[in-house]
Amino acid sequence: MKVDCYYACEIDHEAICVSKVRFPAEVKHVGDVTEITDKMLAEWGPFDLVIGGSPCNDLSIVNTTRKGIWSDKGSGKLFFEFVRILHSCQLLSASCNKPLFWLFENVVYMDRSSKQTISHFLQKSPVVLDAKYVSPAHRPRCFWGNLPGMNRPMVASGHHRLNLQECLEPGRCAQTQKLRTITANLNSVSKRCVISGGNKEVSVLNSAVVLHPGNQLDTLWITEIERVFGFPDHYTDVRNMARAARLRVLGKAWSVPVIKHLFAPLKDFFSCSD
Repeated sequence: MKVDCYYACEIDHEAICVSKVRFPAEVKHVGDVTEITDKMLAEWGPFDLVIGGSPCNDLSIVNTTRKGIWSDKGSGKLFFEFVRILHSCQLLSASCNKPLFWLFENVVYMDRSSKQTISHFLQKSPVVLDAKYVSPAHRPRCFWGNLPGMNRPMVASGHHRLNLQECLEPGRCAQTQKLRTITANLNSVSKRCVISGGNKEVSVLNSAVVLHPGNQLDTLWITEIERVFGFPDHYTDVRNMARAARLRVLGKAWSVPVIKHLFAPLKDFFSCSD
């Protein structure tokens, strides 16, 4: 889809760095989401699409010290900033008799109460999509929204990389087909993944799922992880960003094939590039 203007409420320096290099003209960075006012939205809008994903650290059951969605001391409360902005944008669109599409994302593995709260405030039940069907990595996520066809199944096509081997540099051999979820945590690339073979499942380490020439076990290279997520080669290779920083950016990202699947029906509503 052709994007006239994209307003980004982002405070992560590394993510901002990547987007400024890759989209210097299209993306306008407007800072902390909590400081966005109705007046600002009225000046920028009306909008065609509102998308967001609040931090999952204080919602995910993986975090045993999570503060939940209601705590003033945690990041879970940022979900309500999405609700606030969405409602303002809906009023703007209604005043112009213009449709507004929206999408909100968060982790599948959150406590039941938080998931019910999100569904209540958005007045939608989540659709669960897992990137494993269109990429070499597991990445189950909940998506709430009003995009057409969100419930349709994801179907892999010839241009999808479905196995890890398809993402590796020449000469390197994958020891598994699918990876476990890669997160912003540097240890996530050392989490256990599963090799399915017949009726057996064998646990190995992501950091050792590549056999380098000379029969040496090796970790995934960042370019290979970019391919796993569906990004072009060296997408995060900007301004001498360190490997750890690039992995953090990727770990927080959405899976590109999944987002393509969700946004594809919008091509019927908006003009598109070739």
